[in-house]
Parts: sequence; C-alpha cells; structure tokens
Amino acid sequence: MAGQQETPRQKMIGMMYLVLTALLALNISKDILDAFVIVNESLAASSETTGKKMNALYTDFDLAMAIDSEKVGQYWERSQKAREKAQELNTFIDSVKTTLIAKTEKVERSVADTMSIGSLSKKDDYDIPTNILVGEKEDGSGGLAKVLKTKIAAYQSSMRELLSEGDKQFFNERINLEDRNLEDATSTWETNNFYHTPLVASLVILSKLQMDVADVEYDVVSKLYRSFNKKDFFFDTIAATVLPQSNYVLLGEEYQSDIIVAAYSTTRSPKVRIGKLNEKADDLVSLEDTCLTENGKGIFRKRTSSEGIFTYEGMVDLLNSEGETQSYPFRSEYIVARPSLVVSPTKMNVLYRGIENPVDISVPGVPSENIIATISGGHQLIKKSNGKYVAKMNKGKNHTASVSVSARMADGSTRSMGLMEFRVLRLPKPQAYLGNITGSEKITTGMCKALQGISARYDESFVFDLPCSVTRYDVTVINKRGDVYSPVRNQGGSFSEDTKRLLSKVKTGDHIYYENIMAVGEDGQVHQLGPIVVKIR
Repeated sequence: MAGQQETPRQKMIGMMYLVLTALLALNISKDILDAFVIVNESLAASSETTGKKMNALYTDFDLAMAIDSEKVGQYWERSQKAREKAQELNTFIDSVKTTLIAKTEKVERSVADTMSIGSLSKKDDYDIPTNILVGEKEDGSGGLAKVLKTKIAAYQSSMRELLSEGDKQFFNERINLEDRNLEDATSTWETNNFYHTPLVASLVILSKLQMDVADVEYDVVSKLYRSFNKKDFFFDTIAATVLPQSNYVLLGEEYQSDIIVAAYSTTRSPKVRIGKLNEKADDLVSLEDTCLTENGKGIFRKRTSSEGIFTYEGMVDLLNSEGETQSYPFRSEYIVARPSLVVSPTKMNVLYRGIENPVDISVPGVPSENIIATISGGHQLIKKSNGKYVAKMNKGKNHTASVSVSARMADGSTRSMGLMEFRVLRLPKPQAYLGNITGSEKITTGMCKALQGISARYDESFVFDLPCSVTRYDVTVINKRGDVYSPVRNQGGSFSEDTKRLLSKVKTGDHIYYENIMAVGEDGQVHQLGPIVVKIR
C-alpha cells in the first residue's frame, strides 16, 4: 500500500489467509475450518491496532484544527469525510456478516450479532452463503457480493478524490476488484471470492475486506495530515496569553487564571513574574509576586476582599530551544461583585449556523440600555428588546465565537464586563425515517404498502423545532433468493410511481434497502443520511 508499510504481523496474516483460501479448493476439513477462526482472530487484533492508530491520528488532526482552523480546516473536513465513508462501508459489511450468520445458522439477526465465528455450528455450509452472496446468476451479479463490490469501488474512488492532485498518483487501490481470466472462462470477483465458499471463509474474507477498508482510510487521512506542517503552529508566533476561569468573581471567592505562552511545552515550565511593567513593556519596574507553575502554566490566585475592577500585569520568562531566556509581557483584569444567582448549562453554550439563536444578556446593577454587546468572528448579534438578542452565525470556518459585554458607567466611561465563549456548530445531522422506522425493522406487506415515503427530522433531544426535507434516495429490493431488482432513484421524499411499482412486488422474506438518502436542513446544508433496511415478514 502506498505510503504505508505492512507490519510483519500483517504480512503473516496475509500469507495465512492466502494459504487457507487455496486449501479450500482441495479439502474442507475441521482443522482448516478451525484455522480460519484463528485467522479471523488475528484479523480482529490487527483491526484493533489499526483502530488505535486511526484514533490517535484523528486526535492529532483535531488538535491541529484547534490551533489553526484556517490552515488546517480544508484538510480536517476531508478527513471527516474519509471517516464517514469508511464507517458507512464497514456498517454495510457488518450487515452482510449478520445476514450470513442469521440465515445459515437460522437465528434472529439480534442473536447473529452476538455470535462469534468460533461458536458457529455450520462453518462448512456453503450453499446458503453462496445463494446470498453470489445468487443464481453465473457471473455472481445476483447477490450481495455485487452490491458490496459496487460500494467498495465507489469507496476507493471517493477516497482518492479527497487527496490533492499530487497525492492522487500515489493512491493505491488496496482492494483488488478485478475479475480473473482463466484458461477457458472468466471468474468474476464475486464468484472468485464467494462461490461455494464455506460460511467461515466468507466471514473471514469480509473481515479481511474491513481491514483493507481501514488501511485505505489510514493511508488517505495520513496523506491529508502530511499536507500541512504541524510544527508551524508551535513556533511561528509566540505571545503571552491569560486564560481566566472567569472575569466575574463573587465577593470573598478566589480569582484564578492560567497564564501561558501560546504553543507551550509542559516539559519546560515558564517563570511568571507579577509586577508593574515599564513603558516599553519589556521588563518590570517592580516585582510584587511570582506564580506557581504547573504543567507549563503559571497559576495566578488572589483572594478578593472588595468590589470593583482589578488589573494585574507582569512578564512570562521562557527558555527557547537554545537555552536563552525570552520574556513576554501580559496584562489582564477581573471584576469582583457581590453574589447574584446565575445558572448556566455549560455543556449547551452552542450557537448554530443558519438559524436565529436567541441570547439573553444582562449585567447585575447595569440597565439594559447601558449594555453594549458584540460578537467576534464576523457574526451578527442583533438586539430585539431589553436584554433580548438574536445571534446569526456566518458560514465561515471558525468553530468558536466570543460574546463580549461592556457597560457604560455612571462617569461616562466604558468598562468591559467580560466575555463568554460559544461553540459554533452546524445544525446536527437529521435522521431518516420510513414512517416511524429508522435503521432496520421487520414489517408486513400491508405495512409496506401503507408507507408513503422517506422523511427526515432532527432528534427529539435537539432544542430547536426545525424542518428538513428529503431530496432523493435509492431503493433496492433483494428477494429471499438473493436476486436484486433494478434499483430506483426516488426524487423527493414521497414515493414516486416507479418506487411504488417496485414495492408492490415485494413478498415475504424480501429485503428493501433505502440508501444514499439525501436531505436538506433548515440551514441549507445537504446531508447523506444513514440507510434504512426493512425485511418483509
């Protein structure tokens, strides 16, 4: 795979996989079937290792995004698309596995989901898996393997498109979907992998495909991550930063702030000096105190005893890579006031793009007409009435916004009352519903005929009651023999006449797949929603 060397363990698993697959053509003994169980366990262990690497890579991506969203934004967004596409394909493969186990072992899907390969009683059964995956057509196009092949091809193509033009030439389509040319015939990818393949081997092949899907994901996300130089963020600009826990402190309570140098190192703690800065702000005129340091941060604490606005300033001294001391000035202030009840749900400090967000703003002891409120990031904060505002967030890439509040004092001066940070998010992704069905469900033919179409709506826990509409989706019917009817592309949420004709043919045991469901939210964002799968009982 381009850009990623296989580990010795991965090479060993690959060799075992090839040898066991070859032995299947000669004999299906209990030892060979048990060996497939061992290979599957090794695949699971390798997948877990790859998953940890992927999580670490996404964590690094999120950190870089938090440091410089403007530079990293486009690559981070592509990485999220890569993650979504990989998860979608893995979910489909898991669904195929569950179908194989449920039908071969003759158990419910909920039971099949919990069964390990080693516990299967019909590991050597190949009739049912072949019927499901290959179907009755000689080229294997009548089963789920054809659907899987199409999805894998689309996955690899879409993952390649996430890369830059320079990286595309190094993209390796790890999953080979080519047919095999034999002496007297052509063996398609579907039949070559799944025709007369025992249940246990089919499951291992699907697990191997999932590992390949993860490898493609890791390769693409790694290339995206290398598209920018993460080190730039730590060393291009250094400035002292004061991060107060709160600018508003209750009388008698303790004020605390973190004083850091941006892009700091926890292994090199700074020296923080509190005192009066000189005119050039390059040193102190007098030293009043020093701060304790912890994990690279200076912790400033001061017990409050009276009301008012208090300022403090000083210098942060830090050793550079050459051992030289560099000093950076800082200034900050905090407000001490008498207690007044404020209850804030800190986990809900969110403003959504594309809608009007109601915001209440007040300062104890200050009339609403003397309050000046602004919002950062080019967003809009519109005053509606006394203390009532509406925040309209723009379509930029910034993920946070600060609402700053100032007050006109009695002497005519203007004083800052502090600010509050908000997360700026897109509206959540809506969920697709077939009537009241989401995900997968079993229904009767009568229930199927009564359904009118696909709808989309936000989760009930979402605080805003907003509309969203379905623009299109694909409908595929696979009968209980594994035959796939010609899919229908449905425009809009309601069933088209073509869709109704297709659904009128369904019978007991058939599966209906509603996939590629596209919906538009209140903010104008287009979402691809999760598939809905129903079985006719």
